[in-house]
Amino acid sequence: MIKIITSRAGYGKTSSLYKEILEKDKNAEVAYLMVPEQFTLQSELALMDKVDSKGLIYAQVMSFERLSRLVLSRVGGLKRPYIDEIGKHMALRLIFDKHEDSLPMYKTAYKKEGFLSELSHTLSELKKMAVPPSLLLDKSNQIENNALLKQKLFEIGFIYNEFLNYMQDQYIDNEDRISLLAEKINLYKEISNASFYFDSFTGFTALELSVIEQLAQMGTSLCFALTYDETSADKDVFSPTSLTINQLKAIAKATGSEFEIEALVNESTKSKEIRYIEKALYDYKAPSYKEKIKDVKLFEALDMEKEAEHCALEVLSLVRDFGYRFKDILIITPMPHLYAGPISRVFTRLEIPHFIDVKRDIMSSPLITLIFSYLDMHIKNLRYEDVFSFLKSGFTQLDESQYMPLENFVLKWGIKGRMWLDENRFSEERFFDQYDSSEYKEKIKTAKDYLVSLFELNKKSFKGSGTGPSYAKALFGFLTEIKAQDQLEIFVNRLREENAFDYANENAQIWNIILDTLDQLVEIMGEKPMSLEEFRNILYEGIKQHEIGIIPPALDQVIVATLDRSRSTAIKALFFMGLNDTYVPHVGKDSPILLDDDKKKLKDLGVNLPSELDNAMSDETLSIYSALSKPNDKLFLSYSLSGGEDNKALRPSTIINRLKTLFPNLHERSSLSDTSVFSYISTPDYSFGKLAGELRDLVEEKHLDKDWLSLYSWYIDNDGWEARRQRLLDNLFYKNQQEYITPTQAKQIYEAPFKASVSRLERFAKCPFDHFVQYGLKPEPRKVHEIGPPELGTIFHSAIEDFAKLANNKASLPLLLDKKTCDEQIDKLIENCVSDHIKILMDNSKRNAYMMKKIKKVGRRAAWTMVNQMSKGRFEPYDFEMKLPPIVLDLGEYGTIELTGQIDRVDILDENEKTYVKIIDYKSREKKFSLSDAYNGLDIQLIVYLESVLEHLPSLKKTKAYPAGAFYFPIVDKLIESDLTDVEEIEKQIAGKLKMQGIVLKDINIIKAIDADIENEGSVIDVRVKDEDIKSENALSEEEFTALLDHVMELVKDMSKEILAGNISIHPYSDKQKAQCSYCEYSSMCKFDTLFEGNTHKTVKALKDKEVKELLMKKEGI
Repeated sequence: MIKIITSRAGYGKTSSLYKEILEKDKNAEVAYLMVPEQFTLQSELALMDKVDSKGLIYAQVMSFERLSRLVLSRVGGLKRPYIDEIGKHMALRLIFDKHEDSLPMYKTAYKKEGFLSELSHTLSELKKMAVPPSLLLDKSNQIENNALLKQKLFEIGFIYNEFLNYMQDQYIDNEDRISLLAEKINLYKEISNASFYFDSFTGFTALELSVIEQLAQMGTSLCFALTYDETSADKDVFSPTSLTINQLKAIAKATGSEFEIEALVNESTKSKEIRYIEKALYDYKAPSYKEKIKDVKLFEALDMEKEAEHCALEVLSLVRDFGYRFKDILIITPMPHLYAGPISRVFTRLEIPHFIDVKRDIMSSPLITLIFSYLDMHIKNLRYEDVFSFLKSGFTQLDESQYMPLENFVLKWGIKGRMWLDENRFSEERFFDQYDSSEYKEKIKTAKDYLVSLFELNKKSFKGSGTGPSYAKALFGFLTEIKAQDQLEIFVNRLREENAFDYANENAQIWNIILDTLDQLVEIMGEKPMSLEEFRNILYEGIKQHEIGIIPPALDQVIVATLDRSRSTAIKALFFMGLNDTYVPHVGKDSPILLDDDKKKLKDLGVNLPSELDNAMSDETLSIYSALSKPNDKLFLSYSLSGGEDNKALRPSTIINRLKTLFPNLHERSSLSDTSVFSYISTPDYSFGKLAGELRDLVEEKHLDKDWLSLYSWYIDNDGWEARRQRLLDNLFYKNQQEYITPTQAKQIYEAPFKASVSRLERFAKCPFDHFVQYGLKPEPRKVHEIGPPELGTIFHSAIEDFAKLANNKASLPLLLDKKTCDEQIDKLIENCVSDHIKILMDNSKRNAYMMKKIKKVGRRAAWTMVNQMSKGRFEPYDFEMKLPPIVLDLGEYGTIELTGQIDRVDILDENEKTYVKIIDYKSREKKFSLSDAYNGLDIQLIVYLESVLEHLPSLKKTKAYPAGAFYFPIVDKLIESDLTDVEEIEKQIAGKLKMQGIVLKDINIIKAIDADIENEGSVIDVRVKDEDIKSENALSEEEFTALLDHVMELVKDMSKEILAGNISIHPYSDKQKAQCSYCEYSSMCKFDTLFEGNTHKTVKALKDKEVKELLMKKEGI
């Protein structure tokens, strides 16, 4: 007997089944409630909820998987080991390894992540639809005009055949169990008298239909509850169940069974509006609902967090104001991986018990991290990332205080590979700073010894080629050595103590998953030789396939589920979140193995495989219909305006538009406009958090509903909120600013007498807080094993200084004008300038060795530029790396400042009883001098250096000193775009790009003394001269030079006074081209944000050179 009970959604089909099942149990008759595997627990709870007595004796909830295990355990068929998806992947890998030459289309694809999973799914689909491999191979031979499909069918058929041969008599999978169930169920005589009730299905696979056919053949009573209405205008919604009814009708005919369809005519007890949605959602001729709406609500949220917040507050309202229990409420979301975070955060904050019913990915488990880090340590030869991922997993004997010193040491010296086994690197004094304590050194050695001992535990086992069993044995030995199982148990218990029950339950299953995967790997891969990396990848792919399902830890809680996991259990209120057109209806994903187009062509050849896209679309339509019809009382619909994986703007789903058409009076609330205090009153903690945000509007002089002030009064009137209220007020008026410390504190921090470099003052000018952190707090960055800008600068400065001394020798200069000689000399000087520390860096890293070549290349260009520039002028070097003659400035009540520094090169020219001074500062990057920046105190180094030399040189030379110029010399290797082939012309163009940048005295004789070829564009300084007329604005008269020097020294005084007065304000410099914050290493400390009152940029107007001169002359009264 095959009986089908049909009705639209919500008209009592399930209740009718339950009633019959309970009656059978009462009469001592065996009854099985058959549901999809994912609904077994929900169905057991729902059925038990209907029982008046203490329990069920003759009734059981079954799925096809459960039934197969029951029957085969009684009649035989479970002797072969069970193989799950992990085992299938391993078996398929073996097939590819053996036959990849016969599989040109897929021989490389199988190594890509995800491919074996898709292929396994395709093979399962073929088995479920009872399509043998021979059929695919036959159809491949019949295809003549489609080479791609022909080859694809051949390879899939070939792999499928090899897979079945591999499985035969060795292993059994889910599909085999269902197939065996169909074959052997007639041997289980006790079942022939049982009654089967099928619920929550929309369709069946070919294998499942064969089981049903065998049951019918045995004369078993079969009853199916299907959502179906053949007379309605929206009957297309029920196309999946229509197909199922036809299949069951065919089985009844083939087995000679009675066939009956009972269409329930019960009246729905649901809300009037829910009933209307059920009838009219897909009936596009249905009239609009004109009555007042009270049970359907629509909400538009700014983002997913706001959407979750609205949902949570509505849940609390239902429980608090309407007497609902949490278990009466269901939340459906089509994208659980996007909504799980917001829902969990908000619901936890509001103390709403909830369970998110999704499969969990386990790859982030700390024990999994430990295992793969350990394997990678051996594969990648103790690479830094693997070593410290291993140590930070929390499953070793080292805590943070023990491995952090080791990490700092390893980063500083680039320890990797064999270096870990070199005791000298961890003991010789040259690898430690003079201030490192013996305790610090001992910590490093102890941590290193522990790590190496674990590494060497399996060094021999993991070296060279091995087998799955040998690697698995070694890995298990390592896990036993570190007591991984005990540590995992401790970790899980700690999670439970912290009330992180979901995460605890996930990790509680990890150990068995690891062992199960290793067992399958050993069983399936056998003694096949493989590398450790192959073993690691197979194990990784195997464990990754595991997705953990968790049983809800409590009964009275809100369930969050997806559409395909929410078909059972009667509920009072439903929240459908994420109704955006990107997610609902969801665009199905075509199989990358057999495309829907391929299946259509196969159908023409007589092979009928279901279209994944078409099936997904029709199944989802029915699921949406069933979901919106599910609640008895209330339906809450919501969507977000932004969010998702790419955080882009989102649009509402077509379902929303349809419901607005059906309910023209439906009021849509929005988080953008809903600021009523009553919308956010829930728990005191949560409401207090919302209150803080609203009071901010009051502080910013925006409109604030008086009810929020009433809420604030509640916290004044009730005890226990004083401290939090004070923090709230402090935060409301927080300006993220501390403009000054006291002068006394400043003197303590900066020490007396106050000494400062020019670069330090420039830093203060750009941001006082940045200066305070750098020179007051003095944080030390972690030292990393690489040649960075500081090391490069040191090498360049030292080498160029030595080269300049060499070039200053009148006998050497002509020789250096030979390019080859020049290159050889600078190479030697660079090598001599590399310190022992940097030599270690060079030896240990290919990147750093390449950097050394680059240093020499840049050095050659700089040396060649310098020697040519020196040969073009009459100025002669006076001193190199000249210590800045002390400039002591009186700061009044703040004492004095002594400026310190070092000038890279000072050149002089004695002429007409005057000494003209030119200073040069080497820069390992391109740097242009800006008169505007100098005037504003942002770039004063050259000016202060020049002032110092001018002030002190007369005491040494006995002649008055005059400014000739101040320049930056670029130590760079400039590239140009050119079609030229003439080497000399190219060199000339490059030299033109490498001219020194700065300011010069507006005197044609002095300019020619610096660059004799200045009339012919020159190659030394960036100054334009034509017919002895100086055209450049960076040429200053003596008066302008004097005024600039005086102005800058006044700025030095002013900035020094501000430093000693305690100015540490967060006030970064910014102009149109750049902002100090964009490259500041301390931005995470100051939290500068223009949204804070008092956080503003110090804007400096970019002045033209002519404007600066005019301001200087005006200041001097000229």
